[in-house]
Amino acid sequence: MKNFIKFMLLAIFAVILGGCARTVIVAEALQVAKGTKLYLAHNIWYTDPDNIPALNYQTGKIIEFGTEVEVLKATPSSVTFVTRKDNKQFTIVYDESWMLVPIEKYLPKIFVTKNREELEKGIPPEILDKISRGIVTPGMLKREVILAYGYPVPYMTPDINADTWVFGTDRLDTVRVVFKGNKVNTILKLD
Repeated sequence: MKNFIKFMLLAIFAVILGGCARTVIVAEALQVAKGTKLYLAHNIWYTDPDNIPALNYQTGKIIEFGTEVEVLKATPSSVTFVTRKDNKQFTIVYDESWMLVPIEKYLPKIFVTKNREELEKGIPPEILDKISRGIVTPGMLKREVILAYGYPVPYMTPDINADTWVFGTDRLDTVRVVFKGNKVNTILKLD
């Protein structure tokens, strides 16, 4: 009987530990076959490649949208990937309390099956140049803003259909992009 109780306690302990270190199945979250080529859905901004906030602060260097990537590992609190072109490794740190959804709902906003050519289809060259440099200007479409900046900060813009999107430029500063219809009308930088 003592051995049975020890076994049950060890089993419960293993389940608890296993739940904490749960691996997220990226192909399942994206609803694609395992081994499908993946690309960045929008620019990813970073200052530290090992600690990229999921809020995608518009500061530092940019990994451009459409970059082919391979996801190495995903957990409820992070996702690590490498860029296929140069094999550089990056880790996005994920905090569900700030992002308002589990990481499985966030992953389709970062990784897509469309390559750069497909993502930029129909966008004029002068706008593509701005997007690649992470610049948003009046007249840009919502789709183009997402390519340049990523998705707005969820707790400040809970509805993507809103006329104002809020983006973080760092932990304390924000940029508000105000739309009129589907086009950028005004950009307000708040410090």
